Amino acid sequence: WAITPITTLASKGIINGYGSNYAPDNSITRAEFVTIICRAFRVTTEKADAEFADVDKNEWFYEYVQKASGAGIILGDDNGTFRPNDSITRQDACVIINRAISVYGVELQTGNAVSFDDKNSIALYALSDVSILFANGIVKGTSDKTFEPTASISRAQTAQLIYNAANKLKILDLI
Repeated sequence: WAITPITTLASKGIINGYGSNYAPDNSITRAEFVTIICRAFRVTTEKADAEFADVDKNEWFYEYVQKASGAGIILGDDNGTFRPNDSITRQDACVIINRAISVYGVELQTGNAVSFDDKNSIALYALSDVSILFANGIVKGTSDKTFEPTASISRAQTAQLIYNAANKLKILDLI
């Protein structure tokens, strides 16, 4: 189901794999996700003044984390950390991509509250973002009844999410 998004994004240099394998079922790290967002949305904001205590300047993802922070796409947590090697949750992925869409200059129509059986598990800070992306056909549940907001998003789901945004918004010149 994710072959077209994966191959399309890979051909544009937005995603890459581990050698010759994209590893679609693996969860994606926060650093990998932010890197993909910066590439897809062409985030060119100057580096942020804020430094995350757990993001070393010598890491491959440092520049992308700084750009995303400078653009207001990521904020970090209360401890001044980004947790780059942690898997990103489905709800956090929605928050970040909705911020990226907004920074890109596109306003999506507001969505009605989602009706997933597990909607009460969606954090308050993410509920609006999940609802907006769902209403605009950018994100779907893991089934017709569940969203699984705190589950790790897979690399395949990430490719589909970015591909859906590109298709819906016609902003990424991917489709």
